[in-house]
Amino acid sequence: MKKFLIGAAAASLLFASAAGAFAANGQPPITAGPVSITNTYDIGTCNNVWAHDNYSKFYSLTENTDGTYNLQVTYKNGTFVTVAGFSPGACESGTNNGNTVEAGVTGLMHEEWNVNVKSSIEPNSTPDCSSNSGCESASNFLNAVFGSGSYTEGNWTYTGHYTSGSNGVWYDTMTNWPLNDRGDITGAPNAHGFNQYGYNYGARIFNGTASNWCLAGGQASDCMGIYSNDNLVMKWNAQWDNCNNNGYVDPQYCLGAWEDNEWNGKVPGGSGQNWHYKIIWVGPLAESSQYWLNGGYSIWGNYEVIMDQGQDPNVGPGHMWFAHATPNGYGAVN
Repeated sequence: MKKFLIGAAAASLLFASAAGAFAANGQPPITAGPVSITNTYDIGTCNNVWAHDNYSKFYSLTENTDGTYNLQVTYKNGTFVTVAGFSPGACESGTNNGNTVEAGVTGLMHEEWNVNVKSSIEPNSTPDCSSNSGCESASNFLNAVFGSGSYTEGNWTYTGHYTSGSNGVWYDTMTNWPLNDRGDITGAPNAHGFNQYGYNYGARIFNGTASNWCLAGGQASDCMGIYSNDNLVMKWNAQWDNCNNNGYVDPQYCLGAWEDNEWNGKVPGGSGQNWHYKIIWVGPLAESSQYWLNGGYSIWGNYEVIMDQGQDPNVGPGHMWFAHATPNGYGAVN
């Protein structure tokens, strides 16, 4: 069966090695990455979540002349999608200037973080990230290098750069934060036409390959495996956006939210399968919710699949149903 396509936080390590420019002791830095980070919160100058980021994280630990170490963490190939609220630079003067950004503005981002590390332990030049949560965090990486509790960190510094075409450019730095930040990203997404991946946020529709969906989320183009070449038409309503932007649990924002996924794998290089899914919000009580429709199944904690049907020639001829709630329309819950 097809997997569903709404983002979830994830991290996966592709490699860890010792390579690159030589350190003060003549040894190469200890490195790891890329680690794929998806759907992580980005905090603006008003201490608000203003976007969700996807990026590849790289680590490089270099010994300094005094025997300490510099850990550099870089976020590369980053993308972001905004949530509605105050813009990232709205409070960079020290007071809120009232700037806002709407949901769905997309752009590119990269960051660099640095910290001084002290340890009396000889570092492991080939850290085992697989035994340390995939080196999803800097602490995971340092645990893999020195061992848990065998090092101390100084104060972190960072710089970040975000670009979003006509919506602006924002420079973020920890130095005298937020007063040294510059620029801003504001306004609404392009409400007319599709972007390079197949999203039209104004019309609330995605029309493209599963591979395009992967790339839009900052993942590898083949993240959907055998379905990567399949065509996907995904539609959702305004309440779906409201629910995503307000915590997924409050009926005030979520009741009536729906999403529709139609897959066509009968294309060159496709899976050969066709599937159609209808998904609605029912709240955290799932099957015990007053909004639950008989005949569906639970997904993502707060949602119900009210229709799941299609064809898979690998299984056999004919049509298959895995969910058919009664009633089956998007307006059935109110």
